[in-house]
Amino acid sequence: KKYSVLKDENGSYIAALRQGWKDRWYDHIPAGQDMVVWMKFPAPPADVKAVTLQLPGVPPFDDLAIQDF
Repeated sequence: KKYSVLKDENGSYIAALRQGWKDRWYDHIPAGQDMVVWMKFPAPPADVKAVTLQLPGVPPFDDLAIQDF
């Protein structure tokens, strides 16, 4: 199943948005540099213990453990 980033009541992503955009949470990151990015997703069903995170332009992050807080 695919889970999309949540949106608020105005249709903006609940994420670290790129300055000046309400719908772009990603950016081009030059080689050798880093960037902090966060996104809020809906909770998966209780029996799901890991997910794969796919971001534009990078290989997938497989088997990320779900943590309860």
